[in-house]
Amino acid sequence: MPDANVIWLDSRADDIRTGTMTRDWLLSNPNARKIVFVGQNDDRGYAINVVVDGENRKADSIIVSHNADPASVENLQRNAANKDTAWVATASYNSHLYGAQVIDMATRIINGEQAENSEYTIVTIVTLENIDEYVKERDAVIAGS
Repeated sequence: MPDANVIWLDSRADDIRTGTMTRDWLLSNPNARKIVFVGQNDDRGYAINVVVDGENRKADSIIVSHNADPASVENLQRNAANKDTAWVATASYNSHLYGAQVIDMATRIINGEQAENSEYTIVTIVTLENIDEYVKERDAVIAGS
């Protein structure tokens, strides 16, 4: 994608500013198609989605965000069957697995095994296609805790 096609809107992690900037951009670009919004987190994804939906620009847009917070998960679940949403994905950092990952690393250290100074969490891209599986696995881990 050419750099000229990438526009950065710095909302400064503010929902109202995010919504205003999204609305202003969409209204200034009424003929734009194939728009991809990347929210720095699910709060920004939610704010973008409200505007995209309200401005009737779902067909022109896709929205992705980060964290797999309730707003994004609920949106994906609600729209999994009909695919009637522009907000199509969120990145889950699987916080429900942090404890098991830390215990695994600590056990390896205690047993004298090699452990990296930094070990990264498992990331899952949650979409309309895998939302049910993600929620089922997440809830099973939480229930077993």
